[in-house]
Amino acid sequence: MLNTLLPILLFAALGLAVLGALRRVAMWRRGRASKVDLIGGLLAMPKRYMVDLHHVVARDKYIANTHVATAGGAVASAVLAILVHGFGLHNRFLGYALLLMTAVMFVGAIFVYLRRRNPPARLSKGPWMRLPKSLLAFSASFFLLTLPVAGILPENFGGWLLAVILGIGVLWGVSELFFGMTWGGPMKHAFAGALHLAWHRRAERFGGGRSTGLKPLDLNDPTAPLGVEKPEDFTWNQLLGFDACVQCGKCEAACPAFAAGQPLNPKKLIQDMVVGLAGGTDAKFAGSPYPGKPVGEHSGDPHQPIVNGLVDAETLWSCTTCRACVEECPMMIEHVDAIVDMRRHLTLEKARPRTRAPKSSKT
Repeated sequence: MLNTLLPILLFAALGLAVLGALRRVAMWRRGRASKVDLIGGLLAMPKRYMVDLHHVVARDKYIANTHVATAGGAVASAVLAILVHGFGLHNRFLGYALLLMTAVMFVGAIFVYLRRRNPPARLSKGPWMRLPKSLLAFSASFFLLTLPVAGILPENFGGWLLAVILGIGVLWGVSELFFGMTWGGPMKHAFAGALHLAWHRRAERFGGGRSTGLKPLDLNDPTAPLGVEKPEDFTWNQLLGFDACVQCGKCEAACPAFAAGQPLNPKKLIQDMVVGLAGGTDAKFAGSPYPGKPVGEHSGDPHQPIVNGLVDAETLWSCTTCRACVEECPMMIEHVDAIVDMRRHLTLEKARPRTRAPKSSKT
């Protein structure tokens, strides 16, 4: 039964993932044009991921090793699962390779689960709490399903009850990894993050470079806005970068404004931009709010002004532009660029400069 259902399930999930990817790309394309090297960026992306990104991730040895096992195992397992169980290539060598990769993924997922059992305050909860279980379900189900392919167990072992259990496990895991990668959920960062590294707005940061200066306005383009008023005023690769956020909260932990009780949390700011990209409210945000500002009172869409919709002006003016959030972000997201772009609109278009320091929630 599973031999018949597995190809259908895998290719249906892949098809939905492609549709989700097209939908996500259409959202990013609402942003303004940005000059990038499309092909060169894609070719450079693997090195940027393996070297530059992991140089930042490696500051936390626990999660760095966990990510190598979980992400590496997941990518290899997904490809091999499609070959073995999707295309029916029941080759013993491929079977053993899939067993190895699912075992590596399973071990990594255990460490993700242990981190999530008593997570630090900076980590977002909500859907992220189910991710370790989804990874475990995917790796364990495909490991057991592949034992007969490797010749370790006979075909149809375990009877119909085990087949039903494994089918549920596959459906759960495949939905999270394939469908969730492009339609929403914790795995969205994997799809957006890879493209973000390829088409980063500060490509000079890669290869050991530095890039800390503010980006100048393009005054030669009379149609270009002076700053950013609405989500669609960001460049398309800025919108892509917002989607890459993994909600780890390292920016939150490094932010001096957040530590001082100012109404700014760089992680929530990025997630508010994601809300603006798709449209909706911040009610489902599962992390720390802006100090002194409850979750659920802000909303917006790509065509509405950001300030007083998605965020308040005092949130933007709380930023010191120290770039601590940028330096700590494992996805190399440019928080400060986004904040400065929005502040430019307030000063240059609305004549609303900062007039006084926002009150601290800790005073």
